[in-house]
Amino acid sequence: MRILPVTLTYFCYGWSLWLFLNWLPSFFLQGYNLDIKKSALYASGVFFAGVVGDALGGIISDYLLHKTGNVTLSRLSVILTGMLGATACLIPVLFSRDVFTLTLCLSGDSSFSSW
Repeated sequence: MRILPVTLTYFCYGWSLWLFLNWLPSFFLQGYNLDIKKSALYASGVFFAGVVGDALGGIISDYLLHKTGNVTLSRLSVILTGMLGATACLIPVLFSRDVFTLTLCLSGDSSFSSW
């Protein structure tokens, strides 16, 4: 039964990664009528936030492991925080039409979903 949480986690991670890699550049380009340079700049910022979040999630997880000695607690708390944080960052995306606000929220989502 331990395979289900891992499968769910990697499904969510893979889906988020696919979304950002395939949809995001065209979202900025077509949805906001930005030129290709600005679209690439905004998309790159979101991707960079994912890289930072990936490293940060690993650092926090290792810190918790060394502090508590509990592998399950350290890994599960980082996964849960990442999924909840990603969800919280996506909520403003539904209500905002400002490209800068969307970029910040999508960057937060990318960062948290990389944990």
